Amino acid sequence: MAVASDGGVAGFDIHPFALEELVVRNFKGIAEIRLDFTGTSALGGNWTCIAGINASGKTSILQSLCLLLLGLPLIPEMGGDRLHAMWRRTIEGERPPELTLRCRTGDTLRELFLPFATSGIDRPRLETQADGFAIMNAIWNELRNHMILSYGATRNVSDYRDTRYAHQSRQVRRQMTLFDPSAQVSNVDVLLGDHTDSTPAVETFNLLIPMLFDEADFGKLTLTPGEGLRFHQQGADLTALDLADGFRSTFAWLADLCTAWHETDPERSRKPQDITGIVLIDEIDLHLHATLQRRLVPALRKALPKVQFIITTHSPLVLSCFDRRELVILDRDSEGGIRTLDRQLFGMSMDDIYRWLMDTPPDSPVIEAMLRDADPSAAVLLAQSPDTTEREAEERVTRRRAFLRRLRTDDKPAA
Repeated sequence: MAVASDGGVAGFDIHPFALEELVVRNFKGIAEIRLDFTGTSALGGNWTCIAGINASGKTSILQSLCLLLLGLPLIPEMGGDRLHAMWRRTIEGERPPELTLRCRTGDTLRELFLPFATSGIDRPRLETQADGFAIMNAIWNELRNHMILSYGATRNVSDYRDTRYAHQSRQVRRQMTLFDPSAQVSNVDVLLGDHTDSTPAVETFNLLIPMLFDEADFGKLTLTPGEGLRFHQQGADLTALDLADGFRSTFAWLADLCTAWHETDPERSRKPQDITGIVLIDEIDLHLHATLQRRLVPALRKALPKVQFIITTHSPLVLSCFDRRELVILDRDSEGGIRTLDRQLFGMSMDDIYRWLMDTPPDSPVIEAMLRDADPSAAVLLAQSPDTTEREAEERVTRRRAFLRRLRTDDKPAA
């Protein structure tokens, strides 16, 4: 096998590239877990949705994937303290992580491997794999030409560029919101509106947004180089900073995606349907109203069919948008830490998903406490519904109580 001067493998090409299986050992709170990304679905696109209770490991899985895709020599830019914080800690002591990613490059199945050491990544252990290390280097070198993006659960939006990570390479900076809750995604105006040379990204963004949202959501939108984002709503012209949190946050990562797509090659296709890459999103439903939670994933499937999405969510509305083979339900009580689903969610109500999948009663804890305490006012609350107002419920309960009193009186024996 010929090794190129840059450490890659001569003549090695990884196009196209897709994730197939992830194995995580001793990473933060995860002892060991194995995820399959090859589940087939007729819904379109290439999606995996990870769900589970808080602290079940959703974010850790995305972080481990991100590190495997960055590879060497980029990972050390994260900093030794941050990498050491990813070790698993038990009463027996610390254990270094081992991460393995099986990916398909063309028709060939390849493997990326990352063992950790006190100093960061255990490079001596990697180098003992000879040709295997050369192949991994070739994949990591090629991945720098691919769009790899990560968005953390906070993904704060700012109207200025976050310069704290200016010393890092652009590939690493694009992942930092997944590792640092205070890291920021620049506002859409900063990403697309401040330079005239951002025209390709602007054109792609202008094509993408109408595929995902209606004008009724936020008004008529315009975005031009040098002027930024403007939308017309209820007779007023507003800026991106005036957008509601859900729109602003979602627009920001979509603008970042469009910018990243054209960054390495401005001549790339400006059609959203031609964009390729891997996007990791923690809590895709962040700040979104229920209506948009329900619509976003189906719209993204059509708009960005060639992007491989790995996302997490707590939303039953988002979960209902997935084939069961696309879902990874983290459950420490299940074998392998993942619950196997034997039925689809499409026909279930949100209450069904809460009960069956999320093991959460869909009823208000307030009414539960009132029933537990035999509070008589609970009857009026239970009589209310989307079709019954509080006043109507009070009247209905009053009539029923009067009827029961008459029954009790009629049943009394004569004196």
